[in-house]
Amino acid sequence: MMRRFLYTPGIIGGGKSYKIQDIDNIKQVITLSQDATNEIKVGNRYFFQNLFEELDAPGEWYFDRRKKILYYYPVDHADLKTVTLPVLDSILEIRGKRLGNKYYGIPSHIRFEGFTFEGCNGSAIVLRGAQNTSITRSKIKHAGGNGIEILDGRDNMVLGNDVYDIGGTGVVISAGDRETLLPVRHRVENNHIWDTGVFEKGGASGILCRGVGHVVSHNMIHSMPRVGIWLDGNDHLIEYNHIHHVNQETEDSGAIYFGQIDWTKRGNIVQYNYIHHSGGFGWDARTRKWRSPFYTFGIYLDDWASGTKVYGNIIKDTVSGGIFIHSGRDNVIGNNIIIDGGHSGQMVYSAWPLNSPTAQKHLPAMFSKVEGMVAKYPLLSTITDIPTGAKMSGNSFIRNIVVYRDAAAPLYGIYNDFDLDTTISNYNVIYTKGNLPLIPFTKVAADRQWLSWQNQGMDRNSVIADPLLADPANSNFSLHANSPALKHGFKPIPFDKIGPYKDPLRASWPILE
Repeated sequence: MMRRFLYTPGIIGGGKSYKIQDIDNIKQVITLSQDATNEIKVGNRYFFQNLFEELDAPGEWYFDRRKKILYYYPVDHADLKTVTLPVLDSILEIRGKRLGNKYYGIPSHIRFEGFTFEGCNGSAIVLRGAQNTSITRSKIKHAGGNGIEILDGRDNMVLGNDVYDIGGTGVVISAGDRETLLPVRHRVENNHIWDTGVFEKGGASGILCRGVGHVVSHNMIHSMPRVGIWLDGNDHLIEYNHIHHVNQETEDSGAIYFGQIDWTKRGNIVQYNYIHHSGGFGWDARTRKWRSPFYTFGIYLDDWASGTKVYGNIIKDTVSGGIFIHSGRDNVIGNNIIIDGGHSGQMVYSAWPLNSPTAQKHLPAMFSKVEGMVAKYPLLSTITDIPTGAKMSGNSFIRNIVVYRDAAAPLYGIYNDFDLDTTISNYNVIYTKGNLPLIPFTKVAADRQWLSWQNQGMDRNSVIADPLLADPANSNFSLHANSPALKHGFKPIPFDKIGPYKDPLRASWPILE
């Protein structure tokens, strides 16, 4: 049995780790070396790392850096067969030479295949400024930082790897010039990623995709404290990924999450992904208790995320909503299957109020970027001033299948400013298992809400009917030939293509979860 030790002394809590500056035993006060990102409240979970005084239970350890002595309290003697202590920050680094914002002496056309990268304090693999370089058919595990980082460069690939037991994010890709918007074309494909965020809970994910024009496809992502795929930037393609049992230790999150705070970060496509069991764990202020499942979504377009196409996804058994648009504009939600999306709504719309501190903080900077991006994204021309831009508008929800059984849950959860004139909702098939389709936004009695919604121009061609899905409980989402969804123009989703595929460049097959 192998035991691994990361020996940075400090406290781990609130999703991050911090060094301890002082411990006052008399006042029982701990002072950190820096401010925590989030407030550490009474009842928060945290633990100490590398304190000799805490070495009092089997499985615990302490490393004396000055004397270079490792103390370990074994669970049993088999634990001592193999002990590893990482001394490297990273195992593999490939770096171009940089002058200002440009690289020269660029490393290119390098391929690493069939390696095991294991045991380091920081990120296992770092490619900076590389080109046409690939990490494939490898195992990346037991890293204190991220698994793989691809920073800058272009046309690099992470293909067919197993990435697990990672302190931070499994794979980070961050590259691209938002002035030119030229696609960088980094690709993360056919990987199995799980058990990330061992130390970094709040900011970690399976894959972080940032920049311009990347592709994330055919990955299996599961069993982690926060986001499956975290997106930021323009013109990314996220497709054929299978994501489940994520957000196990955090709240206000999604299986696929955008945190843009920028109307001009557009052109992203999220299609043909299978998402289920996005959990959530957090503090319920109403009951004043920690609770799970709690406050998480399937696909979460947060903080003005706009101009995104969400098409052909299957979203099942989420907590607060299947798809959530938070203040964003011009998003197209079409041809998706949402099953038991959650108690806040199967499709949720919620806007930051114009006079809220968050809106007042971000809107001026967002508006200053609009004019320079109109040529690339013409719909930005509709944002003529800050109040107009702040209004959640131009979104569409068309030809989707929605199935849910919670009689108290809304069909549409709509909160704060919502523009009926520019929002389109139509040709959907909704099956409530005999319950009333609730839309509290209409502010009429429950039995009149659907009719009131239609009288306001919404869902006039939609139907309340069984879509005749074959066997969704056993992951068969095909439609009977007589399905009303097909008559409304719904296109079958290629479910058999979702997730990893057998290939000579896969690190392991079949994939065992």
